[in-house]
Order: sequence, then structure tokens, then C-alpha cells
Amino acid sequence: MYIKHIVWRRVIFGQVRRLTLGMNVPESSKKFKKLRADHALEWGNNNENPGVWSDFVGLEKIPVTPKYFSVPLDNSKNNLKLWQGANDPRGNKVKISQRLWTEPGDIIDIWYLGTMKLLNELLEGFNETEGASEHSQKLHQYVSQRLRALREYKGNLYEWAKDTQDQFHELILNPDFLFDDYFIKTRKAFIEHNYFLVICYEDENGQKFNHALMANIKDSNLHPVLSSRIKGSCGASEINQFVG
Repeated sequence: MYIKHIVWRRVIFGQVRRLTLGMNVPESSKKFKKLRADHALEWGNNNENPGVWSDFVGLEKIPVTPKYFSVPLDNSKNNLKLWQGANDPRGNKVKISQRLWTEPGDIIDIWYLGTMKLLNELLEGFNETEGASEHSQKLHQYVSQRLRALREYKGNLYEWAKDTQDQFHELILNPDFLFDDYFIKTRKAFIEHNYFLVICYEDENGQKFNHALMANIKDSNLHPVLSSRIKGSCGASEINQFVG
């Protein structure tokens, strides 16, 4: 099997926190509710279209929202929805739709699982500090319980992710600790060692297929083809290399 080309995007704290945006929070949590307007993840460079996505979209331009370009993923129930932002100060970057708390069609199975694992690790560490509260502990209990429940879904990762997101709506807690500067600063680095990937493979019959994956750049088991290419916050690389 050959890896033809890849695109990557560093995972950021805000993307992990995005999982929680469906929670039932107090009216006073204006900062939390404001985040719900941020329903996409930027994945590209300023004023480039298709930019890093050129190997996946060909000569087509990625449309401006509300239209989108659909990249098929062979290991996810949902395709990846790409659209170009219309925001000059932000560089009109290409984005992927991530309104997880209201749109199950935005869930990319393996990314959801990987991000939940990061959220679990993040909360586990925080709850060992003096900043821990009943709210952070309640959220951690829910996240760890849902990770344990995965085995009940017999490999149906999408249904597990969808149910997990639906049940976030039933959580009632104060999310202020998710905005604590110390909390973010001390846990930012380990999150940003992780990347979302989209990889185009080609089999021995010349058939191409796309997979969404996650990778930790510090993982010694990461394939050297990937570890040697993934750099910076986002990018793309044509590889054309046999990987077995």
C-alpha cells in the first residue's frame, strides 16, 4: 500500500473544549455560550484556496459558506465538509465544519474518539490540582464513563460518538474552569503534540481511499514517513511512498 499524500492540522485546546459545548450551563456563562458561534476549525493558510487541500479537491475551488466541498472518508460515517471563510481579518482560511453539539453530520468518528481521550487526560490531570472542583470532577466522571462504554457499541464508533454528544446536553455544570488561564497554559503543550490527519492511500490495484486519523508527534511508534513530514500548525505533503 502507498501513501499518496497527507494533510495535517495541529489539535488545539479550543478543539478539545468544543466537545463540551452542548452542556447545559448557567445563564451567566456568557463566555462559554459565545463559543457556540465558532462552529468550524480553520485548516489552511491565509487567502489560499484550495491550498493544502489541492490534492484532495483537484482543480476545484472550495466554496464559500454556506456551500461546502465534501471530501469522502472511507473510515468515517461522515464525509469531511470543507468551506472557505469570508473573513478578511482572519485571512479567509479554509475551514472544516465542526458544529458537533447540534450537527451529528460533522462528527468524524476517529477524531471524536481521540479528542475525547485528550479531554479525559486533561481533566484527570486538572483534578489532581488545587483548582479541581465538583464541576471539573463531574465532567471527568462523564467523559471517563463514556470511554468505558465504548465496548458496548461493538465497534460502531459513530453511534457511540453521537450518543456521547447527545448526553452532553444532559450535563448541568458550571464550565468556568475550562477558561482558567492556568488550566489552559499548563495543559496546552500535551494537547498540541497531537494532529488531525487526512491521508490518501493507494492499494496494489490503483484504487485510492481516504482515511481520517490522529497522531501524536512525540509517539515513538509513529511511522517515520509521517513523523518526518508533520511540522507546524498545518500543512500538506505529497509522499508517494510504499508503507506495506
